[in-house]
Amino acid sequence: MRHDGHRESRSAVVLLVAALSLVLLACGSPTRTASSASSIATSASAVRPAAPDCNPSAGGRCAGPAPIARWLSGPLTLSADGRTISGDFECGGALTESESQHEVTLTFVADAVEAGALSCDKSSLTANLRTALGDRALVDGTTHQPLSLG
Repeated sequence: MRHDGHRESRSAVVLLVAALSLVLLACGSPTRTASSASSIATSASAVRPAAPDCNPSAGGRCAGPAPIARWLSGPLTLSADGRTISGDFECGGALTESESQHEVTLTFVADAVEAGALSCDKSSLTANLRTALGDRALVDGTTHQPLSLG
């Protein structure tokens, strides 16, 4: 009588590879807005930092909050009504915002990118403010540095 342990192990490996492939494909969405990214976080205060044990190989990136200046490609722009901030970011992610009377904190939440894949497309991301930016300060939620609009 032959033991089928090898066949079971091979089936488990095939299922694991298929599941990981689906997860990686889901991370490649070219465009996300703050409203469609609400499953990631609803405000900057709800953003969790990347796992401390995440050390991406060359050409990779960990998921989680990241400095806007590092991943922004071009300027941040403000809509005519002062309520929508937009920018093009490398390799996807989401923008979240947190508002107070005196400042708006904008946080870029990066998608994970596996090693060697950082030559991916730019994603147009937006954050929708409850009230117009006006004369409030705009601050990066990761670095706490002021942000400028182009």
